[in-house]
Amino acid sequence: MKKLPLDAFYLGTLIFSSKSKSKDFKYLIEKLESRLKGWRCKTLSWAGRRTLIKSVAQALSTYSFSIADVPVSMCKKLDSNIRRFWWNPKKDKGSYLAWKSKDYLCEPRKQGGLGFRRSKAFNSALLAKITWMVASRRDSPWIRALCNKYKVKEDWLRSEPRKKASHLWRAIECLKKTIRIGTCFNVGDGNSIDVWKDSWVPWLEGFTPTPRVPSSTTTPLLVSSLIDPINRCWKNELLVELFDTVSVSAINRIIIPLVPHNDKLIWTPDPSVINPPICPGHWVNPKTLKAQCSIQIALILECVWRIWNQIVHNDAKVNLLAEEKNLEDRIIEHLQVLQLAKSTVISAPHLWKAPPAHIVKLNTDAAIIDLGATIAVVARYSNGSLFQGWTKILLTSDPCIAEAVALLWALEIARAVHMPDIIVEEDAKLCCDAFNDGSAAIP
Repeated sequence: MKKLPLDAFYLGTLIFSSKSKSKDFKYLIEKLESRLKGWRCKTLSWAGRRTLIKSVAQALSTYSFSIADVPVSMCKKLDSNIRRFWWNPKKDKGSYLAWKSKDYLCEPRKQGGLGFRRSKAFNSALLAKITWMVASRRDSPWIRALCNKYKVKEDWLRSEPRKKASHLWRAIECLKKTIRIGTCFNVGDGNSIDVWKDSWVPWLEGFTPTPRVPSSTTTPLLVSSLIDPINRCWKNELLVELFDTVSVSAINRIIIPLVPHNDKLIWTPDPSVINPPICPGHWVNPKTLKAQCSIQIALILECVWRIWNQIVHNDAKVNLLAEEKNLEDRIIEHLQVLQLAKSTVISAPHLWKAPPAHIVKLNTDAAIIDLGATIAVVARYSNGSLFQGWTKILLTSDPCIAEAVALLWALEIARAVHMPDIIVEEDAKLCCDAFNDGSAAIP
């Protein structure tokens, strides 16, 4: 078997490291000097030198900077050689006259500088990118390997750096305090966000709310406990009890998604800016955004037009609460279909689930046709065989009333045919909630 030497290179970077970091990264200085040596024999203008420095000299170490923590001494040596070539391109030794400070060379061009990079700052920026990938749990094999090797947990971003780890991992963990400055959670279901320890409230300093009673921060509390799971809104009474007025106002500005999803860590360097809920924490394709907005606008206009016709032409009384719930369900259904059409993973179809032994399951449903409705009840045994089915027509155009009547009719049928143990399955959540919870408001 062939054995690699200790000074073997791969993709221009040393594979094995030693105790002397300056010796390991000496090849960066040698690589830069070999390029500068060829340029010194040419007569280059100021613009030509700047182009070579920006495009070639400072790009040579990009890959090494992105996978290793280069010592400060080596970074200073790289910057020193580049400045010497800028002010005195003909000589590689001796003193030279610098007409401007090194800070001027590194200033952006918009501010009058030349836009040269500081090597150590560039190295830290590339390593901070890895820190962000680990903190946001980027879905890639090598990030998962890093998380598994160093046992990264949910609270990794606010935990203390490990003392016994590789040189690279210690450098990545030291940059967590830089990442924490601009990270904020986009609230989904709130099950992974600690109210007092995590950053989750935009428009506030530090992205954390201020407690009304300072001693309450010692009690563990998740954001999910502040959300009403049925109405998908904030529990205002609990917010007023826990936080001050400014924090309550900021929390109420966070829009809770209709369809719960996992909480996502996003980058928000400016507390006054937060991504809208339709694109939580990442850039959205304009075509996707246009399709989502078009669906919502079309369904809202169709609902308004239908209600208007019922009131004007049929002199009907409209249940606005039921119409609002139906519109919300239709929007969610259309958006889920749109998301499913763009996904490569096809989920399994929803199948009928058999009840336990010796129990009959009654499935109910309703359909609106013209000015009436048709309701149906189907009874099946635990083995899936059909017991009996019933249908009838109702003189109502309200889907909520039709679903409620179908549910009531199923119970009446079960009592009439003497079914001892039954399970009633209904697809109208509003009716099921009102039936299961006697205190729920019935529209």
